[in-house]
Amino acid sequence: LKAMNSLENMAMLNINRPETRQTDEIDMTVVGRVLGAYDIGDLVSAEMLGGGRYEDTRPILITTTKGKYVLRPSRFSKERVDYENRLVRFLRSNDFPALNVIDDKEGHSYFEMRGLVYSVNEFREGPVLRWGEIAGAKLRNAAILQAKLHQLTEGFEEGFDSTAYLVENSPDFGELGKGLFINKHRIALAYAEGLDTQELSETQKLFLFNHELYLKICLTQVEKLRRNLPIEVLGRLPKCVIHGDYYSRNIVWRGDEIDLVLDWETAGKMPRVYDEANELIIDVMSRGNTDLK
Repeated sequence: LKAMNSLENMAMLNINRPETRQTDEIDMTVVGRVLGAYDIGDLVSAEMLGGGRYEDTRPILITTTKGKYVLRPSRFSKERVDYENRLVRFLRSNDFPALNVIDDKEGHSYFEMRGLVYSVNEFREGPVLRWGEIAGAKLRNAAILQAKLHQLTEGFEEGFDSTAYLVENSPDFGELGKGLFINKHRIALAYAEGLDTQELSETQKLFLFNHELYLKICLTQVEKLRRNLPIEVLGRLPKCVIHGDYYSRNIVWRGDEIDLVLDWETAGKMPRVYDEANELIIDVMSRGNTDLK
């Protein structure tokens, strides 16, 4: 499934559909809700940060008279967000580098507003590197910290079991894998063709002029996955609570050491190899290799 996601990103080349196009407009009503409910001081400024799959889930950096904080919207359920916050606190209590979760004045770690679930974290700056820039001591430390995470979470009893998600979306589950790519290919192509050529980025032009090749590559890889990872094998893989998106964009560095691991919203009890595959496949794809043997 992670291979499918990565190939999808390559094939779609991050073409933003209308509902995901990003602006810098901030809902100050939500910011005001945070300032009223949390003991974080008076507002100095608020600005959008990068990231977030949809426009309404982009994080907001709030600077106050007491410091800097990140307001994180989520489309996940409140139970899922609460699980994420409890996991992060468990990891921090075991000296794992994760951002502190801030409670409101009543001791709650999240609040709901306009169909989204919000939480507040501390903000810390630091360099974020590409996988190609992570080598030697950095690469070794990234691997060691991931192994530490998997070992630590064996003691976290509240495992949010996400294995069902993998099984339901496995390429072995009927024709879902093939249909998924054909449908998303069709949507992205229709969107790209509807734009003026001058509005397209270079990557969007590359997709538009080579879309048939990209779709062929994706479907070939889906067939390889179908043969090599049947559902009964997937269900027997060793599981633990994993990060779910452990790769370079979610790691903040201090020299050769990892200062922070970010973005725990996909964490859950899943096959451990999923975490391993994530970083490996993204690294392979970033080097231009489209054949996941």
